[in-house]
Amino acid sequence: MKSKKAFVLVATLFIIALLSGVAILTLNLQSNMVKKSTDLFLYTQAKLLLKSAADFAVLQIGGFDRSDGYCLENLNINANPFDINVTINYIFAAGNKPSKCNNCIETDIPQSQNGTAIIDVIVQTTNNINIEPIRIHNRSVRLP
Repeated sequence: MKSKKAFVLVATLFIIALLSGVAILTLNLQSNMVKKSTDLFLYTQAKLLLKSAADFAVLQIGGFDRSDGYCLENLNINANPFDINVTINYIFAAGNKPSKCNNCIETDIPQSQNGTAIIDVIVQTTNNINIEPIRIHNRSVRLP
C-alpha cells in the first residue's frame, strides 16, 4: 500500500511541474506578443509622422517669407517619443537663387520648376530604454 501512495505523490508532483512549465511558456509567449505589438504600433506611427512631416514642411515653405533673401532650411519637431528632423535643400534656376539661402543649388532647370525642394525627413525615437530604437529616413522632391 505504501508504494501506491508514493507513486501517487510522485505523479502529482510531476503533473504540477508540467503544468507550471506550460504556464511559464504561456506567459513568456504572451509578453513577447505584447512587445511585438507595441513595436509594430510605434513603427507604424513613425511612418505616419514621416509623411506628415514632409507635408508640413511643404506648407511651411509655402508660407515662408523669402523677401529678405533667406529660405527655410530645417525644421525640428518633437512628438514624444519621436524626434523629427527635416532638412530642406532647394534647386533654383540660374540667377534666381535667394542671396542668403545656404542650402541652394543653381542649375539649368525650367522656370516652372524654380524653387523645387529636396526634403529629407528623419524620424527617430528619443533615448528611452523601454522602447526598441526606430529610425526612418525619407527623401522627397516637391515643388511648393
